[in-house]
Amino acid sequence: MSGYKLTLAEQETIILWDNGTDTAEVYTHDARLTGKLRELSQRSPEDYVLERSGPGRCVTYRIPKRCVGIRPVQRGAQTAAGRKGERPAIFEEGGAECLTSRNGTR
Repeated sequence: MSGYKLTLAEQETIILWDNGTDTAEVYTHDARLTGKLRELSQRSPEDYVLERSGPGRCVTYRIPKRCVGIRPVQRGAQTAAGRKGERPAIFEEGGAECLTSRNGTR
């Protein structure tokens, strides 16, 4: 399998949520998310821990649960995804080290 390249559908991101702990595991192949997790790990190594790295660019990080969020869809001209040049947040702001949108706004 050394020459096998994963399809986009196979390059998944999985969040494992265990109710018995205050952390979640994030397994991902996404280069953008991997870079953000690496940056957060450098800033806050006790909170963002690289558990495993695998073939290709897949990684598994242990992160604080407070940094994982699900938000309702916002409709209208002023949604975060609708503003030019801004991507929506991957993690909701739950602490100083959690990810927000690319330019730091919600």
